Amino acid sequence: MNKNLNKGVSTIGIIVVLVIAATIAGGIYFYLNSQQPKIENNPPTSSNQKSEVAQSPTPSEKPLSELSPKEMWLKYRGEFDKIKNMDEGFIVSRKYISSDMVAQLDAQKEQFNKMAQSEKNNWFALVKVMVPPPENIKADTITANIVGSEATLTVEAINIKDKGEISLVKEKGIWKIRGENWQGE
Repeated sequence: MNKNLNKGVSTIGIIVVLVIAATIAGGIYFYLNSQQPKIENNPPTSSNQKSEVAQSPTPSEKPLSELSPKEMWLKYRGEFDKIKNMDEGFIVSRKYISSDMVAQLDAQKEQFNKMAQSEKNNWFALVKVMVPPPENIKADTITANIVGSEATLTVEAINIKDKGEISLVKEKGIWKIRGENWQGE
């Protein structure tokens, strides 16, 4: 019985880490999409124009130490959105998450590596759908509240009406993602 309990606890831990990683990845993707100029063949003519939606961006040339919290999250989401498996997800996440989250991620990766490939594939699919896709993010409504070495981003998604709150912390002069929380209306 104790073995089954430990298996359940480790599975929950892996889920938590994967959800955090997916959320962070989505933010970077949205940022990168917001950096590319929009090209419209048929611009809206009414006064009821849609909000700007994040577009596929070109990678930022700025050093990480010069990125704002919003830019960092969007850069992370841009990279995470391109991953093809959880091993790539772990690599990308390590670059952008806070040191306390890296420690948790490393512990969860050990458990993840013990899973059967089919379980790994299921987790990967779950992680990829946990955060609204870039085309559903209102890039022009991402707001940042920065207090010292901590920041909170508020993000709105269109169509699905999700709202996200992303927390970041500045470590060695670089903004790092500490966590994400998404809620539907």
